[in-house]
Amino acid sequence: RHTNLKIRDLPNCAKTLLKTSVSITSEITTLGNGQLWYKGIKTCLNETLKYVSRPIRVSLNVNIDGIPVFKSSRLQFWPILIDILEIPVIKPMAVAIYCGDTKPQNIEAYLRQFVDELKGLINDGLDINGHNIAVKVRCFICDSPARAFLKGVAYFNATDV
Repeated sequence: RHTNLKIRDLPNCAKTLLKTSVSITSEITTLGNGQLWYKGIKTCLNETLKYVSRPIRVSLNVNIDGIPVFKSSRLQFWPILIDILEIPVIKPMAVAIYCGDTKPQNIEAYLRQFVDELKGLINDGLDINGHNIAVKVRCFICDSPARAFLKGVAYFNATDV
């Protein structure tokens, strides 16, 4: 217990306070030369929308971009992030994160779970405690290299596809 604080029910561990799982290795799969962690759109939306008044619909902004982890390393993350247009106070949520020495080599495998889940949500909506919430994609937000990568076309300088 924290004796110097007057808070009796404060957990001793950050994992308990933040309600994070001890291990997520079961959610990590090998993808090409890297690894993919996929949390899922439904999981992100369910965790978030249970704390706010439920909207009739959610319009998702999807962001995909490469992020170098260190300047001295080739290691990079390629997260798939979503945020909800109708609820701007909610921070972007990580649906998936790819980690590898290069960007995902197989765009189909990288996006497959995301696209399948998104198609189901667009067609059927999201059910939270008996309330059906319509889901649509508002936009994809990517910089030029990421947009070219997602479209499978050469970037303007043709050094990277």
